[in-house]
Amino acid sequence: MADFCPIDGLPLRNGVCPVHGLGPRAPERGYEHAPLLQTSTAPLGGNVTLPDADTWYDGPSLSLGAGKWLVLGAALLGTSGTAVRYQARLTDGSTTYAAGEGTPDTSNGVFGVHLSAIIVLTAVTTVKVQGCS
Repeated sequence: MADFCPIDGLPLRNGVCPVHGLGPRAPERGYEHAPLLQTSTAPLGGNVTLPDADTWYDGPSLSLGAGKWLVLGAALLGTSGTAVRYQARLTDGSTTYAAGEGTPDTSNGVFGVHLSAIIVLTAVTTVKVQGCS
């Protein structure tokens, strides 16, 4: 029975991960090893303007494979003029998994909307953050 690194699943050499220096995972509820967590990120390359009211504009997106995902997103929304109500959502284009809204305290103000959802996908799906004014 081979032991594996608790971070990336690499086989251990002499009981220690050659990359991280860690030992094997303890068995958990009958499984030889706890599952590994996979992470993905999609930073936004630059500002996205929202010129038309009530129109959704795409922010960062990720293509995720089948499985269960904890998806976290954030939108920093602001105005250079009169304060208006902004919305943000986490969506695949047909299903909205999380949404939030708000208004900056003042004109020329900025505020953040934080989004989170546990999503179960049956096929590769692109999930994105969108903003709307």
